[in-house]
Amino acid sequence: LQTDYPKTTYAALAGLAMAKAEVDSNNLTEAARQLEWVLANASEEAIKHVARVRLARVYLAEAKFDQTLALIESYKQGEFAAQYAELRGDAFHALKKDDQAREAYANAIKLAANNPQQSQYLQMKLDNLAIATAGSKS
Repeated sequence: LQTDYPKTTYAALAGLAMAKAEVDSNNLTEAARQLEWVLANASEEAIKHVARVRLARVYLAEAKFDQTLALIESYKQGEFAAQYAELRGDAFHALKKDDQAREAYANAIKLAANNPQQSQYLQMKLDNLAIATAGSKS
């Protein structure tokens, strides 16, 4: 499907499904390859956003924090902006840049204002960051 019809929505969705199967099998390298393929070949922006968010999460799991930030850096507005801000916070936290992580999580909370469940989850991440920072100072 990806070889014969690479620009179809079906091929992109197949790539997302194969990436999920690879993540479930803990084969993150192959999952990343599938998601990178979807990003390069999908014609629909919504599918590209889904692939980008999932790829950022795979990069985080692989401890590729700088790659995560580079992947999502220019996406600060729109429907997925809160997810991208959260991912920036996760990457900055992993890099031990807690001030930048705090800023990213606070921004994600603002962007998710219309989604109380997501806002509460983000607030928990922000609160946990404060606890972790306080714990490292004692």
